[in-house]
Amino acid sequence: MIKREKTPTFQEIFQVSSGEQGRKALSGSGGIWSEEGLTLAELLVFVGVMLLMLVGIANMIRSGAVSSSVTSALSRIEDGANEALETMVRSVRMCTSIDPSSTSGALVLWGDFLNTGKDVSMAYAAGDGWLKKGGSVQELNNWVEGVRSVTFSYYDYDSVTGSWVQLTPGTSGWNTRVERVDVDLNFQVRAGETNLERNFRATAARRNR
Repeated sequence: MIKREKTPTFQEIFQVSSGEQGRKALSGSGGIWSEEGLTLAELLVFVGVMLLMLVGIANMIRSGAVSSSVTSALSRIEDGANEALETMVRSVRMCTSIDPSSTSGALVLWGDFLNTGKDVSMAYAAGDGWLKKGGSVQELNNWVEGVRSVTFSYYDYDSVTGSWVQLTPGTSGWNTRVERVDVDLNFQVRAGETNLERNFRATAARRNR
């Protein structure tokens, strides 16, 4: 007949382990825990692993923040470019004349932009990191941020050759011949440590000549 040993209850185990003899049995060779703790080498390995984990987490957070900053900056650039080009194209289409003071870097138009039945002037130029607009080149206000430069190109259509001929501002009567204006915008914006540069172009044909 096989004699089975009685399985100790939790209370019995607890009573034994709480005593001096039980503590020694549990902490000795083959016991549940050891009083020796971690060695210096084990501690260094543990600290090294934790440091690597912290560096990895920090890099992930930094990468996410940079990506978010770049995405936000690109969105602002596109919104600013759309607003600027749509406004300037609409002004060119509505204008009744182009002021002879216009240059490749500044556009001055005349037209009923306020819908009052009276022509007023409207000017566009870039400076100090802004695209600016106002009633004249001398009265420009900051409008769209991040614009490094704006370039205006003026064209006349040659019906004989069937091609567009670029006009040179400042020549005699050049502004009366303008039928098309091309606008080139250059944006430069810094997002964190990243320099973003984008170029945009639009073409506008005059309707009121």
